[in-house]
Amino acid sequence: MSTLLDAATYAAITGDTAVPTAAQLALAQRRVESFLRRPVAQDTYIQRLRIHRNGIVYPPATPITNAGSATIDGPAVYVSGSDQFSYASPWQTPGFSLIENSPYGGRPAYGTLTYIGGWTTANVPQPVLDGLAWETWRAVHPGLVPQPGGNSSIAVGATSLATGDVSVSYGGSSSSGGGSGVALAPGGDVMAATAEVLIGYRHREVTAA
Repeated sequence: MSTLLDAATYAAITGDTAVPTAAQLALAQRRVESFLRRPVAQDTYIQRLRIHRNGIVYPPATPITNAGSATIDGPAVYVSGSDQFSYASPWQTPGFSLIENSPYGGRPAYGTLTYIGGWTTANVPQPVLDGLAWETWRAVHPGLVPQPGGNSSIAVGATSLATGDVSVSYGGSSSSGGGSGVALAPGGDVMAATAEVLIGYRHREVTAA
C-alpha cells in the first residue's frame, strides 16, 4: 500500500519531532480509510459496485483518472455498453448462468469495475493530509491516546498533553486521575477530532435510482 503522508509533512502539520515509521504511516492510513469508507491513495482498483438505473456506478476511490472504455463524469462512471465492466454474478457456476436481475432496466444490480482512482501527493486535499497526520501521531504516541479495546484513560493526574507546538487539555479532573482522554470517534477508527476534519470526505452510497 502506498502512503500519501511522509515524515516531513507529518512534522510540518503536527510539530512532532518524532519520526514515524513506515508501519505507523500505513496504520494511520488504514484507520483513515476505514473511517472514510474509501481508499485514499491513487491505485488500480477492482471493485464490485452497485449499478444504478441509468447505467452509472460511483466508485469510492476518487478522483477517477481511468476506467478503460467506460465514460468518466466526475465521481460517476457510465458503464452501459462498456466491455470494461463485468456483469458476472457471484452465484454463477459452470453450466448455471444466473445474473442478478433487478428493476435497473434489465441490467444486473451489481458488477465489477477495474479503474484507477484516488489522490496523489500533488492533489490530496489538506484536510485529508491533516487527518492522516494526526492519526499517525496517534500511532507514534499510543500511550497518549486511547486505542480501540484498550485503556481509554489518560495517566493519573494528567490534565493535558503537548507534542511540539500542539497541546490538548482535558476537562474534569478528579482524585482518581485526569480527564477522560482524547475521545475516539464512534466505532473507534479515528479520533473524534480527526473525524470532524475528515467527515466531508466520507464516501456515501448513492441511493437515488
